[in-house]
Amino acid sequence: MEIKKLQEYAKLYEASISGVKKEAKDVRTKALSAFNISDRVEFSSNQSKAFFETYEKSRMDRVRLLKEKIETGSYSIDTSEIAKKMVEESW
Repeated sequence: MEIKKLQEYAKLYEASISGVKKEAKDVRTKALSAFNISDRVEFSSNQSKAFFETYEKSRMDRVRLLKEKIETGSYSIDTSEIAKKMVEESW
């Protein structure tokens, strides 16, 4: 009996959340429209090239640091931080 009640509550909760999500999307759409804002970003070829060069350099620096940590045995994984991120991203 308790399980059926929980299932009913879960269905009601899901229904209420879907309505909130739709309302949030509608508000966002109206706000973007009111302020004449689009969801697009345009880059000139120079901006794109500079961005990707900077990104690639920072990525390579990070990879180098990770390799050094692994080789020296100082690399450790914070499992609680991973779990926290997984929970955050699931909502």
